[in-house]
Amino acid sequence: MAKFYVSCTTKDLGEGRRKVCNILRSAGHDVVSMDIYTSESRPSLVKCREDVEKCDVYLGIFALRYGWRPPNKEAPGDNPLGRAITELEYLHAKARGKDRLIFILDEEQALWRAALIDRDRAAIDALRQMLSDDVLTTQFTSEDDLIAKVGATLAKKYGAAQQAAPPAPVIPRVREIKHDVALFCATASDATFAQEVGACLQQKGLVMPAISVDLFPPTTAAHFEKLELRARETRSALVVLSDAAVA
Repeated sequence: MAKFYVSCTTKDLGEGRRKVCNILRSAGHDVVSMDIYTSESRPSLVKCREDVEKCDVYLGIFALRYGWRPPNKEAPGDNPLGRAITELEYLHAKARGKDRLIFILDEEQALWRAALIDRDRAAIDALRQMLSDDVLTTQFTSEDDLIAKVGATLAKKYGAAQQAAPPAPVIPRVREIKHDVALFCATASDATFAQEVGACLQQKGLVMPAISVDLFPPTTAAHFEKLELRARETRSALVVLSDAAVA
């Protein structure tokens, strides 16, 4: 079995990384990734490079965020170009001749939240292009697709089927639910009723981030995609159907 260094940006890909690490560990591989570092502070660039050197395979996951850039003062003269930690880890793996497996989000096919996309795309676009020029990359369109592609890659590389660990049960946390409840209503005419329902929920301590009245009934593929994305961004959803909506 091999020892993997799994690298990605955390805000957008942290959960996917956790599942990828589970697949690797369930297959008997050793894994080092950002999620094992202490949460109190960011790991130093020196520490990350040392861990890359100890691994056999660098597995990088990249979407549309460039990520954190270690300050140059942290390792004097070591990051003069202000590169992101993920790019520096990749370059170190490349310089040390490590085997590299790269998974890149297919932005033309993926439904990806705007909040997880850099406004200034120059740095991440340049990194994605460099990765594509360096190695044969694998594209993914969602977290589930990423997990499937990683499993298939491992099966091909190591000659044995890689079984994903069974998904852990979802245990909602109150703090998350308070910020992840979406309220949908069927037509614009139901907006007043939806606002009343939202006000009642707010009295119970639930924060309603948005009330969607422009998606029902969905009439085009773009409407369905927008609705699906909005639903994915929430942990709880309430659909309001008045008598007029179902008549």
